[in-house]
Amino acid sequence: MSERGRRRLFGGAALVAVVALAAVYVFGADRGKTSRCYGVCAAAWPPVLTKAAPKAGSGVEAKLLGMTKRKDGSLQVTYNGHPLYYYSSDKVGKVMCQHANMHGGLWLIIKPNGHPNMAKGTMMHG
Repeated sequence: MSERGRRRLFGGAALVAVVALAAVYVFGADRGKTSRCYGVCAAAWPPVLTKAAPKAGSGVEAKLLGMTKRKDGSLQVTYNGHPLYYYSSDKVGKVMCQHANMHGGLWLIIKPNGHPNMAKGTMMHG
C-alpha cells in the first residue's frame, strides 16, 4: 500500500486496520494533542490522518479516539489524547522503532488502554 493510502486509511475505517498494516506510535515531544512532528520528522513518521471521525475496531476503545488539527489544517487521529503516527520503514508484523529517540523525542507504540508502551525495543534497519 502506498504512503498516501496508509495516511488516508482512517477516513471512516477502523483503527485496527491501520494497526494491522503497521504499528501506531506516539511521540514524546508532543504536548497534549499538539503535534510537534513536521518536515523531516513527518516524512519519517507520517501522522495518521483522517477526513471523518475515526471508528474503533476490535480491541480499540472508541471513547479514546479523537482528532486534532495540524498546522496545515489536516486532521490527525488521536488516541487517549496522543496524536498518532506510523514509522515509514515499519513492515507488516515487524516493529522497527519502539522506544527510539529520534527527532527530539521518544517514539513509543500506543497500547489498547491508551498508554504508551514503555518497553525498550531495538532499532532495526532494513
